[in-house]
Amino acid sequence: MAGQYDFLYPTLEEIHEPEVAPLTGVLPPWIHNASLIRTGPGRFDFDDFTVNHFLDGYAMLTRFQISKDSVKYDRKFLETDAYKKAIAANKPVLSEWGTKGQKSDPTKSLLSRFIPSLIPEISDNCNVSMFSIGHDIFAAADTCFFRHIDPNTLQCGEKYDTSRLFGLNLWSCHPMPDDDGFIYNIGTSFITGLKYNVVKIPIPKNGQTAKDVLKKAKILTTVPSSHTFCSSPCHSFGKTPNYILLIEQPLVIVTQKVLAAFLHKSCNRDFMEYRPEIRNRFFVIDKHTGKVVKTDYVSSDPFFFLHFINCYEEDNEIVVDLCAFPNANCIDLSLQDFKNGFEGNIEDLAEGRRYVIPLGCQDKNGNELVEGTNLIQKVRTTATAVKEKKCVTLTYEPITKQGIEVPTVHKDFCGKKYSHFFGGGPRNIGPFKSAICKFNVETKRSMIFRLKEGEFLGEPIFVPSPESTDDDDGILITCMTRAIPGEKCGIIFINSKTMTEVARAEFINFVPLAIHGIFIPSEPNHVS
Repeated sequence: MAGQYDFLYPTLEEIHEPEVAPLTGVLPPWIHNASLIRTGPGRFDFDDFTVNHFLDGYAMLTRFQISKDSVKYDRKFLETDAYKKAIAANKPVLSEWGTKGQKSDPTKSLLSRFIPSLIPEISDNCNVSMFSIGHDIFAAADTCFFRHIDPNTLQCGEKYDTSRLFGLNLWSCHPMPDDDGFIYNIGTSFITGLKYNVVKIPIPKNGQTAKDVLKKAKILTTVPSSHTFCSSPCHSFGKTPNYILLIEQPLVIVTQKVLAAFLHKSCNRDFMEYRPEIRNRFFVIDKHTGKVVKTDYVSSDPFFFLHFINCYEEDNEIVVDLCAFPNANCIDLSLQDFKNGFEGNIEDLAEGRRYVIPLGCQDKNGNELVEGTNLIQKVRTTATAVKEKKCVTLTYEPITKQGIEVPTVHKDFCGKKYSHFFGGGPRNIGPFKSAICKFNVETKRSMIFRLKEGEFLGEPIFVPSPESTDDDDGILITCMTRAIPGEKCGIIFINSKTMTEVARAEFINFVPLAIHGIFIPSEPNHVS
């Protein structure tokens, strides 16, 4: 069935000879000679088959090479094993998020197809996120695989398997570098035991590669799942100078369903359930010792989330800001829903929330606080942390209206007290639809950059000014996909202080919707 926005989700061709577009406006010199590379779904259709979900589309890299006067645009499919098998079979072979494998693997010998596997092959379709380890660039999704990318050729390189490296069946595709010289990440295990691992990877130095330091990575700590026969996926996590924040949520991976899915080649969504009777549990992990703070912190109401905004410590309290959905309805929106212009109901959208975690149960004089007392003493907030018999129950303070996601902050303020973050809204719904927004978490004021109807903006990438100490001083980079066939798409540069456009380049070739990207500056030590 044709939808109103079918052309926003095409199956694309690669661009081998970059299109060069003139840059209108003026960019600061520290943006020159840089690149933006994004990953996202780029192939949805085969001769007689279309995938079910946006996240099932096969990964395509889109690259923008920025100079003083122009921008070069090209794109290339990420030639993962999942992609190559699907091309050979003309249908998905490995199961994706919402589409199960349709055919046996034509790249295997006839004998191999009949030999059963205890654990079937998992897709390495890395269409969600980009990250760096030192100078090495990777694409990832929320599975056990990530792929090395050559930023000069967009060639797909070595495949890394976190189930072999760290014993993790799923790992977050948002690893975070830290001032202590390590990169941290978290992941979930549901085959070798229901647990979460915090991984600590040395930041490369003295000519080391990512491959070198991944061999030296260590498990900082292991946290058992709170649930019987299930555990939660973890798309992102939080960190401060002293702690790692991990949140267990009501979206769970059910062990029995995993086994059934393996036997029946079901899609990934089939072995997950959203259980609203489960409240979110906040684990606070000491980065120096790996010990988990013994206090049981739980939310007053369940929520689903993908992205932390930021976390920081204030005296003996931890501020946790994140984008929270009241339920997980968004993950069940189909590709056809998107083609029809339906992105869910406004009451199902994410909002910015602030939770505050007190690390002690005593007042400033050292006296033990009684049950029913709000333990938050330092942070000025309407959020509460109420001591109960077996736990501390957390309520939140809303810091934005509903309709905001893909948040980003100044990298130098990650894990530290901050004032501003940036985010984007959905395409067709809510107060921030098709907009890039700046939020002041102290005053709750916002500034919005929005184009005309039918011009859709992607994830904002924040590039800070190298000469400023303000957390909102820099350039926001976003891509524009137009909803009118035949009109040009483009890349837009926004002054993040004033939220006004400073430059853009428009292309004849279509710029697809993507999920996450990475900014690679001329000075490689400043990857955003």
